[in-house]
Amino acid sequence: MSNSTDQPGLKPLRLSDDFTPPSYEEWRKVVESQLKGVPFEKAMITPTYEGINLQPIYREEDAADLPHTDSMPGFDSFIRGTDPLGYVVKAWDVAQQAPSSSDPKQVNAVLKKELMRGLDRVSVRVAAAEQLRIKNEELRMAEQIDPPTPLPKGGADNSLPKGGASEQSRAEGNRLKAVLQLNTIEDMEALLEGIDLRAVAIDFKVDGVPLKIAELLQDWCKKHGINLHDVEGSITGVGCQVSDDRAEQKDNRLKAELQAKLQFVHWMKKHAPKMDAISVDTSVYHNRGASAVEELAVAFAIAVEKIEELSNHHISLLGDGGMKIDDIASRIRFEFCIGSNFFMEIAKLRAARYLWANIVKAYGGHTDSQKITMHTKTSQYNKTIFDPYVNILRSTTEAFAAILGGTDSLHVDAFDSVIREGDEFSRHIARNQQLILKEETHLDALVDPAGGSWYIESLTNQLAEKAWALFQEIEGKGGMSKAHDFIDDKIKAIAALREKNIRSRKDVIVGTNMFANPYEDILVGACGSTPMNDCVGAHDNTPENMENKAEQMGVLPCAPTRLSKPYETMRLAVERHIYTAGKRPAVFLATMGTIAQYKARAEFAQGFFSAAGFKVIEELGFATVEDAVKAALESGAEAVCICATDDMYPELVPHIDLLLRKAKSDICLILAGYPTDMVETYKSQGIDEFIHIRADVVDTLSRVLKKVGVAL
Repeated sequence: MSNSTDQPGLKPLRLSDDFTPPSYEEWRKVVESQLKGVPFEKAMITPTYEGINLQPIYREEDAADLPHTDSMPGFDSFIRGTDPLGYVVKAWDVAQQAPSSSDPKQVNAVLKKELMRGLDRVSVRVAAAEQLRIKNEELRMAEQIDPPTPLPKGGADNSLPKGGASEQSRAEGNRLKAVLQLNTIEDMEALLEGIDLRAVAIDFKVDGVPLKIAELLQDWCKKHGINLHDVEGSITGVGCQVSDDRAEQKDNRLKAELQAKLQFVHWMKKHAPKMDAISVDTSVYHNRGASAVEELAVAFAIAVEKIEELSNHHISLLGDGGMKIDDIASRIRFEFCIGSNFFMEIAKLRAARYLWANIVKAYGGHTDSQKITMHTKTSQYNKTIFDPYVNILRSTTEAFAAILGGTDSLHVDAFDSVIREGDEFSRHIARNQQLILKEETHLDALVDPAGGSWYIESLTNQLAEKAWALFQEIEGKGGMSKAHDFIDDKIKAIAALREKNIRSRKDVIVGTNMFANPYEDILVGACGSTPMNDCVGAHDNTPENMENKAEQMGVLPCAPTRLSKPYETMRLAVERHIYTAGKRPAVFLATMGTIAQYKARAEFAQGFFSAAGFKVIEELGFATVEDAVKAALESGAEAVCICATDDMYPELVPHIDLLLRKAKSDICLILAGYPTDMVETYKSQGIDEFIHIRADVVDTLSRVLKKVGVAL
């Protein structure tokens, strides 16, 4: 059949000929006419935690004057990528952290299985025996000065760790004992048996002296006929500073640490040129609530500090010639967490390439040294222990953003990683999330897919400018080591705003503060996938013991580093109550009048109370107060929420309160809505709580839980 446009009398439809494109001013005028008096800026412009105002639409002129829009991938500022062909020749590395275990054979078995199933880069956390001795000595001395205090059960402490005999320090000591110790060639043999390092990149994160691990790896390579020059990956030290700050030893200790760093980087340059030796990891800042601005500024402030301490300016004090910028910059590996703001995270990685290129250029670095190496990992800050399968959707979106932003390697956390050590199934899903994006979505065939987007180009530029300004502030205060409190305060302020928006549900966590399922089976680490209420009471698997184990293991559910924690605290309290009292606390919805009169508030109440794990009992609307009160009492609910219109409340509230209190004086009475001019009156008539769109959900529900006998 011929196309209709070829038939006589018909002409092809060309929108550009038949419709005149409206100007921005015309479009805005129409939009404002539909807002019914609400200011355009309030309704249509979205502020971000980075201090950037997102516009409702972006136009060509928004990106026309940006300094980088004429650049090409692989050239100039590298904002569009460090390789002219993007992922076409070499895609990002599908990476995964090895499971925690002190047994190298066990880790090896997992790695070999996963390498056969699509993994092409592995990361192994290693604890040197010397580092364990240091950590134990630190804790022993700290305990004598500062007895241990328990972690707070409520609220959030968003300050950055500063050492001392904290619960975090003890958890770190316990964690170190559970990770690998590679002290002999036999240990390395057990870890790498059957793994071809000519085909697989490997990252060693070392708690201790990384040079010892590097030399062990060199010995292993010689034994197996592999040239260490050809091995790709990284060997970097983490947490290996000795915390002895006595004045008479401090200078000597700092010089010794600096000399050790210099020796290690020199060694890596000579013997392992394809392996990075310096790590700049901003995950601790991201997972405490930092915005993309702080992440970028802190990353480059840390990197500049490392450049300075390894360069001629400082190393000359030790009688050594130091290192050149090209030797240092080419050995640095940046690690960024990717959060839930999809386009912001794309812009963050693009801005990182731009900023790093300019920093290295300012030091006189060669073009190749200006190319940043970025490893990314999905955020834990936004992950949840309730409705955990939603974490798969969150981390897939984050992985997608990291890839579009041009990451070099990517780790996707297992969906249950904030609950327990990921098992074979959850690690399999995490790995396949990347493989689907690569093999089925064909993102490995793209070159800077975000390039040219007016929105992303504009966002990248704004983010780079703000991050650069903060970076300069940090440098003006003497560098990152001296600006700790300054950055800490900034992150605490942003984290507090994030928590406020989560508590009021202005920001949504699906399955936690919105659309929660109070009856879900909770994944419990020690019980595998057994529902919590089926396994509590068996052995030591009570909710209380689960929380204590999580703290001891350093697992995140009880750490103050995730947005969902305030809600999870309530949900866990309800689970404890069910375990001890044998009953889920319930709220009865007294829906009064017609469906039109109560439906909106009843739906709101359903979601509101479900966020704490309440059983919500709802029936069709009641015609009389007597019928509603009778049904509420028969339900056995500890709380009743009145749902109707503001016009109906003056008559309903006193009547319902009178009948309810007469039969059950300690019942908790709640009103859906917040009629400002009547709040005090309703309180005097017996209303205990109000639920409404501006309420602090956590505070309100916590008070209700306490009133119905749930211990928090």
